[in-house]
Amino acid sequence: MAANNPLLNASWAYLHRNLSGKYRVVPLGGDQSPFDDLKKAKGVLSENFSPGIYLYSSGFRGVELLHTDVDASDFFIPNGAFRNATFELHSLITDNRMRIDASPYLLPATERPPSETEGNGTLEALGNILTNLPPQTSGYVRRPHLEEEVRSAFINDRHPIITLVGRGGIGKTSVALSVLHSLSELDRFDIVVWFSARDIDLTLAGVKAVKPHVLTEGDIAKEYLRLIGHSDAGKKENPLSVLAQHMTKSPLGATLFVLDNFETARNPIDLFHWIDTNIRLPNKVVITSRFRDFKADYPISVSGMEEGEAQQLIQQTVTSLGIENIVSTSQALEVAEEADGHPYVIKILLGEIANEGKYSKPVRLIARKDDVLEALFERTYASLTPLATRAFLTLCSWRSLVPQLALEAALLRQNDEGRDRRTLD
Repeated sequence: MAANNPLLNASWAYLHRNLSGKYRVVPLGGDQSPFDDLKKAKGVLSENFSPGIYLYSSGFRGVELLHTDVDASDFFIPNGAFRNATFELHSLITDNRMRIDASPYLLPATERPPSETEGNGTLEALGNILTNLPPQTSGYVRRPHLEEEVRSAFINDRHPIITLVGRGGIGKTSVALSVLHSLSELDRFDIVVWFSARDIDLTLAGVKAVKPHVLTEGDIAKEYLRLIGHSDAGKKENPLSVLAQHMTKSPLGATLFVLDNFETARNPIDLFHWIDTNIRLPNKVVITSRFRDFKADYPISVSGMEEGEAQQLIQQTVTSLGIENIVSTSQALEVAEEADGHPYVIKILLGEIANEGKYSKPVRLIARKDDVLEALFERTYASLTPLATRAFLTLCSWRSLVPQLALEAALLRQNDEGRDRRTLD
């Protein structure tokens, strides 16, 4: 059975990323050629795979619930003993045991609800365009300078791919929706198609898991064909081929494709290259993402709100929560400063003040919101290369401005792993 089981004859390996960005590949079975590029310079530009066992099947698939180390000296499988959000792993080889975090498996086994920003199910007329755009974000505070830059990039005839890049909850989706709804008054596009890969909603009540609507280029292609009413009855057309043709030259007129929460898609790097290969003006693609890897033709950095915008958001939220008598003007300034203009953090801080019924230092409030911190920053942190992770943790511990030369001297080693300074830059 071991010799003839197709699963055991597949390509298996343990992956561990070195500081250089390349991978150390420990063969575990089957044809190892799919892993060859990860050992070379291409591995530096590939997706960031966390250490663990991987199976290659139309892509690298992480094998959960089976654990080993870089030496492949022992193997562990689940052995129950669930308590305190951890469970036990047991080795049948050595009888050793270890405990790991169970939080990734604690979500209900039922289907998740759709996201608040999932597109409408049909294309409908909105001004001069046909679109499935979701409604604008409730309570959205206008950001004139940022919106003007985004609007100008959307309607020009120079940049086929535009990215809105920023931290989680910083307002990328809200800004994009505000600008896109205003584009309905113009004649630049005939169709605006919205695709959402969002897997969490950031609400005042906390972080809520939701169902991503699209995750792969195949999902996007099928949804696009469904929206435009493309009938393939009696045909054998590949949805991806049809979408690629429409991205190059759409028979429906100038089309704007919007991909929200791009970092959640499966194999986002491959998806980005596929889009870059096929998109042609006057059609355009807009991507919102936490990751700076997808800079495209025109990257727009979305940072915190300006002071006036943050104060307007605070006043609006304070009024809606009914805590005008708790938060003074000076305290509102302290909230905005501590949040660094981050709109979602501002809302969470004010929500905690409302729950406690008194004003507390913002830094103490946010430190207690582990789920919020993980939702906003854990995914971005997990995408860092090992060298970038080391640089980040070193700077966090240093607690002062550090010259780049000093950082390089402390972190880079005189071997192949330490010669790539692009990560630090």
